[in-house]
Amino acid sequence: MNTITSTLQHYIDSNEIAGAVLMVRKDGTLVYDEEIGCADLAKSTPVKKDSIFRLCSMSKPINGVAVAQLLEKGKLSLSDKVSSYVPEFRDMKVCKKVLVYEEYVADPDNPTGLKALREDIETMTYVPAHREITILDLLNHSSGLGEGPVGMTLLDKIKTNSSSLLERAKMIASLPLDFQPGTRSAYSALASSEILSAIVEMVSGEEYEEYLRKHIFLPLGMDSLGFSVTSENQKRLVRLYEYKDGALSDVTETDPSLGSFLYDKCGYKSAAAGLYGSVEDYERFAQMLLNRGSLDGVKILEPETVDMIHGKGIPHTSVMMPGTYWGLNMVVFEAPEKINRRIASNTYGWSGAFGTHFYVDPANQMDVVLGINRSNIGGADSYVSHAVERAVTDTFLKL
Repeated sequence: MNTITSTLQHYIDSNEIAGAVLMVRKDGTLVYDEEIGCADLAKSTPVKKDSIFRLCSMSKPINGVAVAQLLEKGKLSLSDKVSSYVPEFRDMKVCKKVLVYEEYVADPDNPTGLKALREDIETMTYVPAHREITILDLLNHSSGLGEGPVGMTLLDKIKTNSSSLLERAKMIASLPLDFQPGTRSAYSALASSEILSAIVEMVSGEEYEEYLRKHIFLPLGMDSLGFSVTSENQKRLVRLYEYKDGALSDVTETDPSLGSFLYDKCGYKSAAAGLYGSVEDYERFAQMLLNRGSLDGVKILEPETVDMIHGKGIPHTSVMMPGTYWGLNMVVFEAPEKINRRIASNTYGWSGAFGTHFYVDPANQMDVVLGINRSNIGGADSYVSHAVERAVTDTFLKL
């Protein structure tokens, strides 16, 4: 226990993070449950389990579960062409020169993706897509949509307020693909999940947030989850900090990346990154996955569907980093030692740009959920998350 706590305390004492909430459950028992540091440094407000964080890309696994529920109900299929829901995705164009990085690298100063040089776009030529994009391509980040410097830079140029998710999806369809669908994988930081959320609305007949609330949040008792924070819950919302030159500065009102995904800034509910929520509530989501689809007598998914979410029965060709592949909007660490991650093989989960992080370890019956509130921490490549993983493994596992 002291190793985990001292790890977090070190980063607080060195002013690298303001505070952290960490929950670890193993074999059905909460074995670590700590709140350390501040949610608001100026007011010395302590961070709590029910403090509300900007979950950023930890919105994506929830999006994956929503789509998986509709798969179970036969309302869509992994092989469905996206154009059968949004016709604008027919006849896509693809960058002739592939600029996608061979290995995912998070950019702390731009958590939604690395940018292209202007000349890369100005001189780029395009060719027709060899085939259409499918639902599976969106889920396992192999569509080519917003997955490289060209796509991400052009996606930035259409950051106008959208009145609906469908309108947003149609705007995204105007962009070229960074590579031919299904030929490689990278990270679709915004586009894929936003299109999937529009499809959820179309096939369910329910507004996206209402679908999540009705079919995931309320059944699991995740009361804090949503695309906005009520006036009553504003006092629970953590401040956002940037680390520079050994100090933290409050960027809650000024961080430019917030306009990419927060509902009150971009005008639509981004399934890619727009959710708020507490560590306490998100850990219930993680428990449900660890329990293969059920929690406290409530079934969210069939066990076989959860297995598919983390790789069973789907292609493993969507490699983003060595030793990893994409399941259904969650990354699976098949050989974590290849990227120096001290977690068990076949652990899966994802992270948020501002330091939120979760993973599920089926082999050791463990789930871990971490909340941190720093803007330039590196997202899925956060060194704090990696240090916490090592401390948790050293404390509870024999690897």
